[in-house]
Amino acid sequence: MTYLIVAADAADFPRLASLEAAGDAQFPPGRLPGEPGSDNVPVEELEAGLADGLLWIAVAGDDVRRPDAAASRADGFALCIRRGDHLHLRQLVVEPSLQRRGIGTSFLRRVLAEASGRGCSAVTLTTFSDIPWNGPYYRKHGFRPLGPDELTKELREDLEAERSAGMRERIAMIRLI
Repeated sequence: MTYLIVAADAADFPRLASLEAAGDAQFPPGRLPGEPGSDNVPVEELEAGLADGLLWIAVAGDDVRRPDAAASRADGFALCIRRGDHLHLRQLVVEPSLQRRGIGTSFLRRVLAEASGRGCSAVTLTTFSDIPWNGPYYRKHGFRPLGPDELTKELREDLEAERSAGMRERIAMIRLI
């Protein structure tokens, strides 16, 4: 099955929340705050990503998106925010039963292409350093951890907020464009 990365729309928001909860459920107990899905990306951030053209979904290649469709057919999503001269990958989620099929890699390609097209110098993110589908996955795709002296103000704040929420082993990573 081929998956396309396409612009999301507001009708996708409920599906994105369920995808995020399913993705959260894969983490070892105690690694994320609260219950799976209890810390979903706020709707306001999804709306901002939508308005900025920085929210995408994965749909099966044979899935025809119709304006009158009753429910989203999203099998994953990626959300970025612009921070100065780089894009920050806020969230990347793939339906757990469809992982390891290249959908995440397709999202990363889309994010990198968008960053390049917008004249950005890099893509950043925060993630767990030790969970295979987090830090090691992003390293495999050309991201590198940032040292404390390389962190932007926003990345320092992100990591501090994550630590305050009880998340440990978090790092910031970057991939230059």
